[in-house]
Parts: sequence; structure tokens; C-alpha cells
Amino acid sequence: MQLKADIETNAQHKRSVQKKLDKLERERDEKLYEFRSELEENDSVNAMYNQHLHNLRDIEFVRKEKQAEFHIKQREMYIDNLKAQLAMRDQIIKDKLGASITNFLKQDMMTMQDIEG
Repeated sequence: MQLKADIETNAQHKRSVQKKLDKLERERDEKLYEFRSELEENDSVNAMYNQHLHNLRDIEFVRKEKQAEFHIKQREMYIDNLKAQLAMRDQIIKDKLGASITNFLKQDMMTMQDIEG
């Protein structure tokens, strides 16, 4: 009888241990699933972060490119303005002296040579 009771106790203990093992395996599987999900989520976040950094670099490059184009246009406008001022000055000198500034400068150089010579 004692043997039968021991066998029954062992069988109950075995079932209890098996239930605990099954529960632990389920918990392990759940934790593994959560861990894999978090890894996938981290990978997604990393990909989005890297894309964001790439976009920021592109934005910065385009900003610098547009800034450079603006400065080039600004300088071109300044040069065009200076050319217009030179043309206006030449026209005024031509109207007043009857010669262009280039001819005036050449004549001035000849006059200086005549004075020196």
C-alpha cells in the first residue's frame, strides 16, 4: 500500500513539475516573441532614424546650394549694376566731351606725352 501511495505521490509530483515546466516554456516563448518584436521595432526605428539623418543632410546640402546660388546671383547683379554705371559714365563723358571714355583716356595720355615731350 505504501508503495502504491508513493507511486501516486510521485505521479502527482511529476504532473505538477510538468505543469510548471509547460508554464515556464510558455513564458519563455512569450518573452522570446516580445524580444523579437522589440528587435524588429528597434530595427524599424533605426531605419527611420537613418533616413531622417539622410534627409537632414540632403536638406542642408540643398540649403547651402541655394545660398551659394543666391550669392552668385547677388554678385552678378552687382557686376551688372557696375557695368550699367560705367556705361552711363561713358555716355555722360561722350555727351559732354564728344568722345568716349576710352578715347578720352587715350587722348589724355597723348596730351600728357605732349606736355612731357
